[in-house]
Amino acid sequence: MSDSAVLLLSVTAAIALLIGVVGFGWIRKQYWVVAAIDGAVALGVILFSARHLVAAIRYNETPILLLFAFEASVVIVSALAAFGIRVPNWLLVLQAAINFLLVGLLAVFLVSFKVNRLF
Repeated sequence: MSDSAVLLLSVTAAIALLIGVVGFGWIRKQYWVVAAIDGAVALGVILFSARHLVAAIRYNETPILLLFAFEASVVIVSALAAFGIRVPNWLLVLQAAINFLLVGLLAVFLVSFKVNRLF
């Protein structure tokens, strides 16, 4: 996947997460919006980074392993919420906010490389 596609996907994911968190503020009792959007973004991150998982385990790359573990926990919590198991709303919103921060930082990082013509 090209770097421009990753940039576009990260900006789209950040906007979707922002809409999910703002939507949660408007629709207080309907947390499924945040769970669905955050689960979809986390699943995308897992699928994109799965090809690096073996190398991360072999060479003990802790940041990649932590990212993978966090996104796996987001997928699990979102799946639990989707199947009707009670999940605290604050946990869903906290995970969505952290995901928004991570994806937003990725977008800023990629834009800074694009502006400086490094790729």
